[in-house]
Amino acid sequence: MIIEDEELRITFKVASEEHLQKLDDGLLHLEKNPSDLGCLDELMREAHSLKGDANMLGVKDIGTLAHQLEHILGTLKRGETELTQELSDRLSQGLDAIRQLVSEAVTGAPAGVNTFYTLAHLMGASVKQQTPPKLLEVAETLQAPPESKSEPKSEESSQITAN
Repeated sequence: MIIEDEELRITFKVASEEHLQKLDDGLLHLEKNPSDLGCLDELMREAHSLKGDANMLGVKDIGTLAHQLEHILGTLKRGETELTQELSDRLSQGLDAIRQLVSEAVTGAPAGVNTFYTLAHLMGASVKQQTPPKLLEVAETLQAPPESKSEPKSEESSQITAN
């Protein structure tokens, strides 16, 4: 997806690059100073601003990933989780994916980012196989016990799986 308006596209590119650079720098700082609440506040603001900019321009994948970054930073700030090397790596990979999606929104060149898997990885899932969500749903249905296969689906669930 490319942002159609040239002026908005340029403004988004510049603002996003600034947000991403501050997020990168802040994460590096946090690795050395994990209890710096001021830094966490600033990182949350940067992620929040990036999310808002993206959502306002209809770049939903960036908004979704930035929202998850903001959420994770909030859990760090509240002491609900701690910044481990593994979490730091996930956050950095999330920022890299966002950077690629920003490039796509600005240039129109496909980023090759699967937002579903990037989001799952940010949330801590171990994502090894790049199977599209619909195929996962079919695979889960095939692996379900026989009695659940024969149960009639409600109209609502049929509509959900048919989309």
